[in-house]
Amino acid sequence: MGEHNNLRQKNWIVVFSLFFFSFLFFSFSFVSAYSINSLDTLKVVSAQENLGAFKINSCINLIQTCDNCSFINISSINYPDSSQALEEVTMQKSGTFYNYSFCDTSILGNYIVSGYGDNNGQISTWTYIFEIIPTSEKGSLLIIFVFLLAYGLLIAGILGKNISMTMFGSLITIFASFLGFQGIYTFKNTTTDVISFITLFFGAYWMLRASMAYLETGGD
Repeated sequence: MGEHNNLRQKNWIVVFSLFFFSFLFFSFSFVSAYSINSLDTLKVVSAQENLGAFKINSCINLIQTCDNCSFINISSINYPDSSQALEEVTMQKSGTFYNYSFCDTSILGNYIVSGYGDNNGQISTWTYIFEIIPTSEKGSLLIIFVFLLAYGLLIAGILGKNISMTMFGSLITIFASFLGFQGIYTFKNTTTDVISFITLFFGAYWMLRASMAYLETGGD
């Protein structure tokens, strides 16, 4: 009997340690990423004009107008993490309108576009940004459905005192929180991140509670 209790105690410690350190790791990762991205965004927005927001994996028409230019080039396009997405390229000219279609938009956040032209025979530079937002409306409906399903299963398991359903609902809730960090439709801000953090904490907490109850009952 004593050995059996010691085994349960060791299992409880293992489970608690696993979920505690996993939760700390994921929380720290998301907080760090969000903080860095937020600082970069504030710095960028204050320095450049904004072309607008576009959906992920879409093609963006980068445009410029100039009455007295014979050419306009894009000197660089930088991803949100500051790595270079594109080196120098010449924009297509149509009268006084210049355009370049950029389709490498698989990363969320603010992209920096820099270029130059020969306005009145003198080289002048320009810079602006555009933002890539998370998902389409269809993708967001799926995320919302996963959130509702996760909370529904978890609450049903808690109220019904069903350990297996609580554990399963907790896993889906944790998964839903990771989806939430990607944003919902055009929204990816402090509100969506806070909701995702709460969901992650809620799922991890009840997963730990359900795991402890499972070990205490011996899986019965």
